[in-house]
Amino acid sequence: MVTKTSVLLSWEFPENYNSPTPYKIQYNGLHVDVDGRTTKKLITHLRPRTFYNFVLMNQGNSMGGLQQNVAAWTAADMLAKKPEVTHKPDADGNVVVILPDVKNSIWG
Repeated sequence: MVTKTSVLLSWEFPENYNSPTPYKIQYNGLHVDVDGRTTKKLITHLRPRTFYNFVLMNQGNSMGGLQQNVAAWTAADMLAKKPEVTHKPDADGNVVVILPDVKNSIWG
């Protein structure tokens, strides 16, 4: 799953795998530590419309150890501001949501 500011990474281990050895995920010059028993990690505080290369690896990065790569683009920031909601329903029970203008080009 990819949003404009986050990426959810997930992976699987073989059935007989049972190691508490921690891992790390490196991306774009940063890294985050991951518990050795988990199989997913939400990476947050990313920039919209940015290319990220994620590498899941052993903490020691020993030769022959685990190393998996995945690349992703975060989504573009298409709305200039949040939608506005009228908090009081009208006579028919409808609530109005006012959507801001959407940028006409997600890459420009």
